[in-house]
Amino acid sequence: MFGLSGILTSFKAELGISLWDFYSIVRQCTGLTGLMVLLTPSTHPSASSGLIVLSYLRSLNLSFNEEVQGWSPASFPTLLVLPALTSFTLQVSGSDVFPFNFAVDLINRSNAKLSYAIFSLEDPTSLAPQPEETILPLLMAVNSAMTVLTRGLVFPQAVLDALAAGSLLPYVEHFEFSVSFLEQFLSTINARL
Repeated sequence: MFGLSGILTSFKAELGISLWDFYSIVRQCTGLTGLMVLLTPSTHPSASSGLIVLSYLRSLNLSFNEEVQGWSPASFPTLLVLPALTSFTLQVSGSDVFPFNFAVDLINRSNAKLSYAIFSLEDPTSLAPQPEETILPLLMAVNSAMTVLTRGLVFPQAVLDALAAGSLLPYVEHFEFSVSFLEQFLSTINARL
């Protein structure tokens, strides 16, 4: 282990790190304010117990690349507590499975008041709407956000209706989402005006 606790405030790994290395970094670097990593499948066990509290982390950008069969971002253990988190990006490529539970658990456990959120499912093979029971809790977890961008996640009609009524994401100023039907999108926008 290396001793960078309190020294390193920002960490970016674009080429990919294993979950094992990810835990090693965040356990040692508790002074992080920004973290951007591409997590890749690992043969090492995650071997992490207990919660990891990063009290100063304001920006988290996690990308999952599911190129190795049998590894799923949906099974990523949610051991992080990020009370200062205001910006959260979660991107998944190489899969049609988005880790809704992971994102909701992380945001709610941290009691995070996000102002900026991006949720992206890169190149999905299906444009079918996500089940309401998965997408609705995610949007409710980021209900205070002013910017919400979702890519590759198609909303069911009930969620579009809640958006149109203003009962979901009432503070949003910048909003982007995938649509399967232009008519539904336009009626949602017109209802918000």
